[in-house]
Amino acid sequence: SLSPSIGFAWIASEENFIKNIGFINYLKVRGEMGQTSSDEFRSPFLYRDRWNIETNTANTNKFGTYYGTTGNWIGVYKQSANNYRTFPNRIGNPIIELERRKEYNVGIDAVMLKNKLSLELNYYSVLRYNVITTRTNTTPVLSGTTSTLPATNYNSYSYKGVELGLTYSDKAGDLRYTVGVNAFTQKPIIEQIDEPNYRNDYQKTVNGPSDGIRGLKYLGRFES
Repeated sequence: SLSPSIGFAWIASEENFIKNIGFINYLKVRGEMGQTSSDEFRSPFLYRDRWNIETNTANTNKFGTYYGTTGNWIGVYKQSANNYRTFPNRIGNPIIELERRKEYNVGIDAVMLKNKLSLELNYYSVLRYNVITTRTNTTPVLSGTTSTLPATNYNSYSYKGVELGLTYSDKAGDLRYTVGVNAFTQKPIIEQIDEPNYRNDYQKTVNGPSDGIRGLKYLGRFES
């Protein structure tokens, strides 16, 4: 599948209006955006039907027509001890696609204070969509396929965040040293997911954090 991407960078410190700022030695503004596909190591051939063969001669949960008078399934090989039947294990999805990912980020790289202080600042936004799942919660039971559902592109998740890195290098006499610090914050959100139609809003995960821990609040012990 097509996965285009594009990026840009501007060395702002080469411009005359930046060169006159004494404490800035280097300044770059950059940005990238793109779309990629990924194969999450799932079972191969999800586009094909998969069938099982069953040799149990019991007359329960079988396909076809059962003739109650003789106690046999119509069409079976009467002279064989094995009563072979096939049944679907999974329905294939001929239009399934790879999972997709859209991403863009912008940032700056700077070196200041006579090349002693380095700064890296990034903002990113990532959207994972077409995530492959089996829609066991949103497929009506009346479809008759709830136990053999096909894999579909349905779930999606987003991640937005900021990353900051600072490094300071200098020397004291013959001793050279470097210290650094990193900080980041991220907001992961479930954009769409196969989940039941919950009665209460607090049970729903859509539009909530994908890394959240959900449960009930303990209000205390009540006695009567």
